Amino acid sequence: FQMTVGDVSQSVEVTAEVPLLNTENASRGEVVVTQEIMEMPLEGRDFNDLTFMVPGVARKAQGGSGSALNINGARSDNTNFLIDGFANNNVRGGGAQARPPIDALQEYKLQTNGYPAEYGRRAGGVMSMVLKSGTNQFHGTLFEFLRDDVFDARNFFDAEKSQLRRNQFGGTLHGPLMLPRLYNGRNRTFFLGSWESYRQTQGVNRLGRVPTELERAGDFSQTPETAGTGKIVSLKDPLGNAALPGNLIPASRVHAVSRNVLPFYPAPNLPAQVNNFRANRADTDHWDSFLGKIDHRLTGKDNLSGRYMRRNNNQGNPFGGSDTGLFGNRTPETLSLGGVTWTRLWSPALIHELRLGFARQVQNARSVQYGTDWNAQLGLPSPGNPEAYGFPRITVRDLVAIGNASEQPMKFTTSDLELGGALTLVRDRHIWKFGGDGIQMQFYQPSRNNMRGTFNFLGRWTNDPFADFLLGYLNNATRKASGADPQLISWMGGLFAQDDWRASRSLTLNLGLRYEVNLPMYDRRDRLANFVPEYGKIVIADRKSLPDMDQVIQQAGLAEKVGYASDYGLPRSLAVANRKMLAPRFGFAWRPWATNRM
Repeated sequence: FQMTVGDVSQSVEVTAEVPLLNTENASRGEVVVTQEIMEMPLEGRDFNDLTFMVPGVARKAQGGSGSALNINGARSDNTNFLIDGFANNNVRGGGAQARPPIDALQEYKLQTNGYPAEYGRRAGGVMSMVLKSGTNQFHGTLFEFLRDDVFDARNFFDAEKSQLRRNQFGGTLHGPLMLPRLYNGRNRTFFLGSWESYRQTQGVNRLGRVPTELERAGDFSQTPETAGTGKIVSLKDPLGNAALPGNLIPASRVHAVSRNVLPFYPAPNLPAQVNNFRANRADTDHWDSFLGKIDHRLTGKDNLSGRYMRRNNNQGNPFGGSDTGLFGNRTPETLSLGGVTWTRLWSPALIHELRLGFARQVQNARSVQYGTDWNAQLGLPSPGNPEAYGFPRITVRDLVAIGNASEQPMKFTTSDLELGGALTLVRDRHIWKFGGDGIQMQFYQPSRNNMRGTFNFLGRWTNDPFADFLLGYLNNATRKASGADPQLISWMGGLFAQDDWRASRSLTLNLGLRYEVNLPMYDRRDRLANFVPEYGKIVIADRKSLPDMDQVIQQAGLAEKVGYASDYGLPRSLAVANRKMLAPRFGFAWRPWATNRM
């Protein structure tokens, strides 16, 4: 063939369009490209919302954990998230770890079923996001989205319009890396930088019931029965089961702890209603997201790509512990992901890719009362550990609870370290792909929950829960005596082989095989323990981590009830891993209108 130079009026236009019908493989799903990502209006600019345009995807159930979506009926924590091929799943909750700004996305592909053997680990769909890369021309965007209560109507339950101020703003810039007088990166080195910030203040309301002024003074002469009969409650004396004269509790009989706690109940501000207290608080949330990517052409056959993204969240919940709005939480959190990819083009038909990366989440949720030993000031046992200081949780039936949420403080760190790669070979009518990956997961979460105690009053002693509280007669109380420091580690890995075989013009076969190993978590210091029914004993991971445990067991007379994992051939995790996880894949794409000639 002889090729001639075209005229100036001629041009070659290359477009990237997704075909309406996939006729190359059996995978089902959807590809969303840059234009759709940028033009689709998204409340909060969350990439998860793009997935609900794909058949088979539904929002997760209210209160469910994991990601925001259920794919083909799979659990919401079974969605597999990838960014440039790197695993982006949070080991603790099952959702996406890092959240790139949508302006930095080139495209995303959601495969709902029939995906090839290179994907595994989870039974749900695969969401694969690809970041943009720079070109020889500079391109950028600036944006701000605004919401304000001036455009809103009053909520039906609000006395007046609630405050709302939301600003979401940022920008993206990509192009060749240029360092004046030092380096010219055209045709060789390209960068992508993206930044996005979010600021919101929103008024939030809660309705509830607090003690009336008479009840706070021990006077229940006007307190109705909780059964709704319209009758006045009849208080009985827990000491003798006789009625308390006049439904009055003498000041001398009010418990000392109850007297100290009582001022933390706010006064009613809706005295004519059953729910006599309305709390209105400002809920403030903000976050900043940063992303950077460098693509460098080492040689004509070698490309190196690195990316790092980080998001700093700071969310508030003024009603995290109580509907009074006085025991809120703050949750500072850092989400990050980074990785380096080396791509080698050995020949036009042989490509190799190697990647090394990590994902990390650090959260430190605390109550606004954190750091003060309120237990000691109220007359209750102190938790002893300063990390557990805060306000104890007190629940009186039919009244708003007071105190910090029992799970506070909640501090944890999750980390994923990943090494993987793939080799792609194109040969005649076959596209072969071989590879694998290995991930080490780390999960550290000091347990300090409920060390301050939870104290419940149900009215079993006097016929009224708040009267029980004043007298100090509990229904039940729970309190953790000490905390724990689990440092859990796990490994997972997989190998795969995939052949996409163009058997004829009308038929393509997708043949694959994946082998996976998911090892149960073990504690870094071997402090796991569990009851093993097979042996009828509590089994401890390792005696080396607890050098005095043998003596403690002997002194407590528990030698017949406690054993060690090594005595029974159990691993450090106390659970035997399944090492026979083979997953064959088969699919085909048939085009009946095509001829059989190759």
